[in-house]
Amino acid sequence: MPRFLIAALAVLTVATTSFAQGIIAPTAGPINSSMAGASVAAPVDFGGSYWNPAIISGLPRNEFLLGSQLLIPSFHMTSSLPAGAIDGVFPPTNRYGVARSDSGVASNLATGVSFRLSDDSKTTFGIGVFGLVGGGVNYAGSYTTPILTPRQAPNYFGVGPIYSSTSFLAIMLTGSQQVTDRLAIGGGPMIVTGPTAFNPAFFAPGPKDAYGLPTFPSATNARPFWGAGFQIGLLYNLSENWNLGFSYKSPIWQERYGFNSSYPDLAARRIGIQAQVPEIISWGIAYKGFERALIDVDLRYFDYKNTSLYGTKPIDGGLGWSSVFAVAIGGQYQATDRLTLRSGYLYNTNPIKGTDTLFNI
Repeated sequence: MPRFLIAALAVLTVATTSFAQGIIAPTAGPINSSMAGASVAAPVDFGGSYWNPAIISGLPRNEFLLGSQLLIPSFHMTSSLPAGAIDGVFPPTNRYGVARSDSGVASNLATGVSFRLSDDSKTTFGIGVFGLVGGGVNYAGSYTTPILTPRQAPNYFGVGPIYSSTSFLAIMLTGSQQVTDRLAIGGGPMIVTGPTAFNPAFFAPGPKDAYGLPTFPSATNARPFWGAGFQIGLLYNLSENWNLGFSYKSPIWQERYGFNSSYPDLAARRIGIQAQVPEIISWGIAYKGFERALIDVDLRYFDYKNTSLYGTKPIDGGLGWSSVFAVAIGGQYQATDRLTLRSGYLYNTNPIKGTDTLFNI
């Protein structure tokens, strides 16, 4: 194998550990966010219906939610290649760089309403619009960070600047029925829409360059994509002090992502890839035996492994994610009639294997 090709492969397969919570927004609205999304067994506010549609039966009155949040992500990438790593010759000097993504400030929407047609109705209706999926990176090109170097053989074999952006809103139509004094069951359809973009598009390698290395087009020119799924949930009042909750969000079956791209000579090219949003299973338990206080613990499972694109192996154009668990713990204390204190903590396992870091930057 030619030395320049070995060098290129070495640069492009540098693997370090990467950390990510995945693509799913963990909370909805200010109250739900203040409790780290813990809400499957705690009917605190309408924002909690993002995780369990049945909790709207437990709300004491009709509610309207209008909220947003500002997100300031901080993504850093470290890449290195020691001098002489390839055949003792390439590169001639150590190459090391730390790149920071210029991701800017993002916002997330949470709005909706829940209502009963009469005060004594056992059926509660709701409609919510929530930011379901979001994220992205914007790394500038670099001559010191190996992966971000230009394609200037025989000295550099990188992919240049890296950019991605995904933002999907979910419209959730919900109905919840108080079946017995203890049990409520809810559910409804979810309609998802939004844009996504990638550059370079690793899933669509183009013609090889003069050194036998594949080129990669951009996947940025596209319209918003649509998808749909459903959710169901239940809320069970186990006793005066304990609530149990469960919910299931189906995969979001999306239309194929399609992009108007080009070949290296700028001739038109159509590229695309199939993707899904993963199914999510949530369990929750809430304790309300403290005076003026409540504690909720949620356990969630995100099935990325069996999801198109995210679970697809990198060799097949995917990202190679593993399924993950998340734990959210939240609590509130009613200090006065006007002041409520809330706090929460969220932890999740990492879906990204170290060997697949490049394809997930």
